[in-house]
Amino acid sequence: MRLKSLVPLIILALAQPILAQGGQGRFGAGMGGPAQDRYNALVGNIDGQIGAYLNGEEIKNILTPGEFSEWPLKLKAGQVVIAEARSDAFDPALEVVDSTGKVMDSNDDRYPGDQRPLLLWRCQTDGAYHLRVRCFLNKAGGQFFVRFNIYDTLDLKPDAMSEASWDKPTSFLLHLQMKAGDIRQIVRERPNGEYINADWSNAISPTGLPDINLTRPLDGALPNAIMAAVPGDYYVLANYSGGGKHKIRVGLRTISAEPLKDENGVLVGSAQAGKGALWTVAVKKGQLLEVAVPALNLNAAIVASRVPDISKYDLSKPETNPFTPEAAPKERSKEPYVEMPARARDFRRNVFLITQDATLWLATNGAGPEGKPYTLEVKPAAKPLPGPESAKLRIGNTDYWSFQGSVGDALSFKTAAVDFAENVVVFDPDMNNIYSTEADPDQDSLAWNLTAVKSGRYTIAVSSIGDGGGGTYSIDRKVTPAKEFAIGDPATGEMTKDGQLQVWKFSVKPDEPVLMRWKSTEWNYSISVHDNRGRDFNLRLTAVDGNTKFGIIKVAEPTSILIVLNTKGNAKYSIDLSDLPGYGKGK
Repeated sequence: MRLKSLVPLIILALAQPILAQGGQGRFGAGMGGPAQDRYNALVGNIDGQIGAYLNGEEIKNILTPGEFSEWPLKLKAGQVVIAEARSDAFDPALEVVDSTGKVMDSNDDRYPGDQRPLLLWRCQTDGAYHLRVRCFLNKAGGQFFVRFNIYDTLDLKPDAMSEASWDKPTSFLLHLQMKAGDIRQIVRERPNGEYINADWSNAISPTGLPDINLTRPLDGALPNAIMAAVPGDYYVLANYSGGGKHKIRVGLRTISAEPLKDENGVLVGSAQAGKGALWTVAVKKGQLLEVAVPALNLNAAIVASRVPDISKYDLSKPETNPFTPEAAPKERSKEPYVEMPARARDFRRNVFLITQDATLWLATNGAGPEGKPYTLEVKPAAKPLPGPESAKLRIGNTDYWSFQGSVGDALSFKTAAVDFAENVVVFDPDMNNIYSTEADPDQDSLAWNLTAVKSGRYTIAVSSIGDGGGGTYSIDRKVTPAKEFAIGDPATGEMTKDGQLQVWKFSVKPDEPVLMRWKSTEWNYSISVHDNRGRDFNLRLTAVDGNTKFGIIKVAEPTSILIVLNTKGNAKYSIDLSDLPGYGKGK
């Protein structure tokens, strides 16, 4: 799928939705194997992200047992202190104290198992403060390393714009107060060209650890968006590297995920072009859905992703704290759908095969004339194929047709098109590709036969070779019913033309094997044999002369056996069943 933003918004590279952490006494130690490898990857990932907003030189110092080391901080209201410490000699702790020694904030472990403290504190009142490093419980000392940064912040309010100016290169933080489940998109304005761009990088959670970026899958439609996994103060690191005094104008747009509404069997959502929009929809495994925004431009993006479950997140426990490795999924989760061909080079139409029951986000970037109303539509992608049908294939499109099949159905298909070279794919009820064919040069029709080996919905995809053609076409399917035969009532028939199907069925019981005699004037036809579960049945026949074959059929459970004959010329045949002499009923 092509993903393209509507307008050149602020560049925002939010953290990857996996977590990492390092330090002494690592919690994940001892897991071993792939679990340990994944944990180590999480650890390395978060270390790298913290390095983006704690990127100064480490300060080396020696701590005397029972004492503390401190650094003065002259802070203004709204400034944020971020600090970390590490030591191989003792378990370090960090704290910020005011001029009276009152502890304003502290941290001794990033989370259980990682003894490196990480502190993020927002100053509420101008004044003198100190950053202290001490030993947890004040029992030990030794060499340690500490580093910290002080950031100015720009407070962002929902659905409003904020401004700031700088006269030299600087780094600062965007500040977002959010409730759990809130989704905000960072946007910018440049009225009269008086405002400049800035680069935006990591998002920081209320704990000081990198945010898990729950909206990352929606970046192609809703860039620069943040969803709060838990309530609190979130920050985004910003950098201005230009010269001279310049201003930026940045704001927040509230994104509300609206449920789609059912209108006569079509699920519909409405929005205005020029900005992204987000909806939710409940889907079921096995659905083949078309999602379209026909009123938008060709570069419109449609993005689908599973709605995250934030109800499981709680900062009070490491295993439910979303920003720690303990809460990270044991395996990378897969989206509950597979993208199917829709329309080449047109990103306003997508087809999704749903592989799990789920609730999905559906997002668009709203690419189109500013303010123009448009709708997003969700409907079944496949049209029913009860029998002969005709349709018009749009250039670049893949059309889908579906029908219900039962085990043992002998199916004949035919398509015809004059204006384009057909490409046809057939999928079984599990959406496995079970047959494909395409037209040769100057071939305007295709015909083929299949036997249904599963019960359920079958799907046929029709497109033009190379996706460069289109036009009117016809498609037809027929079911050849099976005729039954048995001991004393043989199967007899005559074949007179190519492509003709003849289908026979008989039953066999355990401990009652039967003898089959198959006579035929010619053997110029294909034979396929299946049992009542759709499995291939190994029918072993031995030729005794040019026209006669014998076989013995024995089963372990009651079984219906289906024989499908696909003719390739003229032939007469008979299939006789009899008890096996000297065995069971034939004794």
